Amino acid sequence: MRWIRYTTAGNTSYGILEGDKIIEVRGTPFGSTERTGKTHLLGDVK
Repeated sequence: MRWIRYTTAGNTSYGILEGDKIIEVRGTPFGSTERTGKTHLLGDVK
C-alpha cells in the first residue's frame, strides 16, 4: 500500500494509491482512517 498526500480543488488530503487512481481517505496514515468512496486520477491532482 502506498500513501499519497495530494491537492485538488484547493484541498489537501491523504489517499491510497492504487495504479493510476487515488482512493481518498478520511484521517492520516499515522492514525485511524476511513475510505470516503471518492477517487481521483493521479494526473488530475498535485
